[in-house]
Order: sequence, then structure tokens, then C-alpha cells
Amino acid sequence: MGGAGLALSVPAPRLDGQAKGGAACHGYPQRLSFSVQPRPEGAEPPKTPPWPSRQRGAKRWFLLCLTSTGRRAYLPGVEVPCAGMQLGNAEIRAGDRLTGAAARGDIAEVRHLLHLELVHPDSHNRFGKTALQVMMFGNIFVAEELLKQGANPNIQDGSGTTPAHDAARTGFLDTLKILVEHGADVNVPDASGSLPIHVAIREGHTDVVCFLAPQSQLQHKDYKGRTPLELAEHLGLSHIQCILEQHLFVPA
Repeated sequence: MGGAGLALSVPAPRLDGQAKGGAACHGYPQRLSFSVQPRPEGAEPPKTPPWPSRQRGAKRWFLLCLTSTGRRAYLPGVEVPCAGMQLGNAEIRAGDRLTGAAARGDIAEVRHLLHLELVHPDSHNRFGKTALQVMMFGNIFVAEELLKQGANPNIQDGSGTTPAHDAARTGFLDTLKILVEHGADVNVPDASGSLPIHVAIREGHTDVVCFLAPQSQLQHKDYKGRTPLELAEHLGLSHIQCILEQHLFVPA
């Protein structure tokens, strides 16, 4: 391909400001045209994250694999799948590696995959899980790194379970706090209608209940028709009942 690059015409997402490539991207134009030049051999990739950061207003960069030569190029602002590119298998392999590192609590490998190999933080493994769903919940550094790089804190599995449900079940309060700091919604029910606070009550994690009570919809009922307070009463957890009653009491 040499230095000629690759001309692409792609559906345009919403972008703010002026896109590199010369097209104004206010609103939703139907298509954008770009001329993508391969990154020179030995050149460093962009320093900005390759996907939108929840913490910073960083520019978006996505990795393109130019299948005709196997070389790589970077396209600012828009993700463009090249024709003939077998993204499925490559993405699954990348997801397997990232989820494996997260499950082991291997923060060095997680950072290597995210920052150097530019694996997307929400890449799915062969079982359809992301790193945030299978991570070692006791390792707050893995959770924080994934979330800083844009992992979805509210992703749900087939049973509606979110990472917040898992953190509440396992009792890792510090991890739950990091999830909430990065946008986790503690009022998303799973398939049984349970909020994370229901899960924490069932597992007897008093400190987690204390953290969740002020943020949870305490009138929400699970599929058995029980609010968090009614669940605590059913399980005979009087100390948790007292915590919940304090947050349900509203002075006249």
C-alpha cells in the first residue's frame, strides 16, 4: 500500500467540533470520508485513550487493521471496520486475554492490554463476559483501571446481574465504591427483581448495606414482593433492619 493510505466513506457518528479529515461533524451527517494513512514503522501510537474516557474529555482514537498489508493505522474520532477484516475472532481472543488477566487480578497485564495493545475494556470473551464482570473483585486496582479506560459499570449478564450486584454479593465494599464513583447505578434490578442492596442483605454484608441504603430505592420489591426492609425482617437480621429503618424514617 505504500504511503498512499486508504480512502474510506463511513456512517458518521455524532462528533463535536471539526473532525480530522476535514469534515464538520455537528449533528448527524449521513457519511464522512477520510483518507487514512498507515502509521509509519516504529512510530508511537497516539497518547490519548483509544476510546472515550469517562474521566477526561479525551479525543477518540480507534485502531484500524488494514487487512491488505497487515499494517495498522489510526483514525481519529470514528471506528471503521475494514472490509474483509475478521474482527470476531480477534476480538474474542483479545477479550479472553483481558478477562483472564482481570480474573487473576494481574494489573500489569490489564494495563499492558489496555494501553499498549489497545484492547477495548468492554471486549467480550468466548463466554460473552467482559473483564469488569469476571474481575477479581478484591483487587480495586483492576476495577479502577478498567473503569478509567471506559468500561461500562452497568453492563448486565443474561440474568441481569451487574458488577454492582457482584460486588454486593461478595462484600467487597471498596470495589463497590469505585463502581459507584464511575457511574454504577445501584437501582438496576436483576432478573429476580433484586437490587444490589437485596443481594447484600441476603449475604449479611452489613457494611455494604450501610453504604447502599442512602442511595437505594428502599421501596423497591424483588420478585417475591419484598422490599429490602421486609427481606431483612424475613431473614431475622435485626441489626440490618435498624439500619434500613433509619433511612426510611422521614421527620415530619
